[in-house]
Amino acid sequence: MRKAAIGHLSFPSDSHCGHIAFVSGGTGGIGSVIVRDLVDLGCLVVVAGRSREKFETLFADLPQDRLTWVDFDAARAIDDGIRYTCEAARCFGRMPTLWVLSAGVHSENRKLSFMNATRDDYESVVSLDFDSTCEMALSAANAMAEEGLPGRIVIVSSSTGGESSWSPYRVAKRACNAFARQVSDELKRDNIGIWCVCPGPTATKMLHYKDGSPINTHDIQAGRLVMPEEVSSLVNELLLRKELFCTGESLFLSGGRGTFDCH
Repeated sequence: MRKAAIGHLSFPSDSHCGHIAFVSGGTGGIGSVIVRDLVDLGCLVVVAGRSREKFETLFADLPQDRLTWVDFDAARAIDDGIRYTCEAARCFGRMPTLWVLSAGVHSENRKLSFMNATRDDYESVVSLDFDSTCEMALSAANAMAEEGLPGRIVIVSSSTGGESSWSPYRVAKRACNAFARQVSDELKRDNIGIWCVCPGPTATKMLHYKDGSPINTHDIQAGRLVMPEEVSSLVNELLLRKELFCTGESLFLSGGRGTFDCH
């Protein structure tokens, strides 16, 4: 990677205007809210996903000149790396400088543990939630560094990354948190910041949440689900940071889950 002096980003202090953002998992429960907020804040947004129909349904009300969809299989980033990721990202003719990596899967088996998880369970979850996420982050960072572009990368991880790693999902999220911390020292030399945002159980379809449903829960010490809008707000705050004093950190938005045990 090119070694550059550590400095401030040339971003306006209070605006995303003029920046291009790349969002993987952009049609998911959290990702779609992040996409909407980025468009509202003035970004051009590349939404990477597998279903154009879902993209068109979710974002039909947004200005279509501000966002575009690209057919993107996050799993391919493991094999094709920088070429595949960066070719997909250049939909607006320039390399994005804001990256939100929120693609991932979760096992439907609530009883999965170290004692009964199979090799296939680990490969299906860890390969997407960790391997491909890291490959996308490194591909983006290398491309921005080569072009001398300062940038910001936010990985949407999970509060389970702070818990005992007894399932493939928890292993993957803990690994993402460790990856961000370890790679941040090198990335900041190129004025690239990286963070993990770690929400607790969030009011999305992944948890079978429907609009208007109660958000109270015993799974979070705070007593309620996290709202996807809260996750998006924190993600966008990180994308606008000028300084890199806290780069590499995992920020828990979990009402205490993953950070302390109340039992």
